[in-house]
Amino acid sequence: MKPSYGLSEADVERMVEESFTFARPTWRPACIEVRNEADTVITHVERALGQGAKLVGAEERTAIETALEALRRARGGSVGI
Repeated sequence: MKPSYGLSEADVERMVEESFTFARPTWRPACIEVRNEADTVITHVERALGQGAKLVGAEERTAIETALEALRRARGGSVGI
């Protein structure tokens, strides 16, 4: 690569390496947002089950509780936050 904007190839290479060294992880805010959303869903589903337990059958309630437990496990995982 031959830069035409006044930087040497070594300068460009150094800048690229520094960008990797000093880059902030952009996935971290997204992970926090997803965890917050999971907390909200868990709270709302628990509340809905508590208030409307008589409105769903046993099979449907079991499916909801299974999905809720899977969400709790997924939310409890760690991705280095």
